[in-house]
Amino acid sequence: MSKVLLVFVGGGSGAVLRYLITYMTDHFGLYAHLLPNIIGAFLIGVLTYQFDLVSKELWLLLVVGFLGGFTTFSGYVQFIATEESLKSLYYILLHHLLGFGRSE
Repeated sequence: MSKVLLVFVGGGSGAVLRYLITYMTDHFGLYAHLLPNIIGAFLIGVLTYQFDLVSKELWLLLVVGFLGGFTTFSGYVQFIATEESLKSLYYILLHHLLGFGRSE
C-alpha cells in the first residue's frame, strides 16, 4: 500500500505543478503545453540514466508519480485535436524533436 501512496502523492504534486506552469505561461500558446512535457521528458531521461542511484521507492515517487502527473499525453492530444492542422503539425514536431535525446 505504501507504494500506491508514493505514486498518489507524487502524481498529485506533479499534476498541480503542471497546472501552475500552464496557467502562468498560457499566454505563450502551444508552448504552455509543451514546456512541462519537455522538462518532464528530460528529467525522466536523467533519472532513467541514473536509475542505479535511485531506490525503487524514490523511482515510484518521482518518475511514476510526480513526472507521470507532470507530463500528460492527454494535454498533447487535446492541443493537437483542437488546433489548426499546421499548428498541430508544428507542435508534434517540436514535441518529438525536443523530447527525444541521447546522452552518451
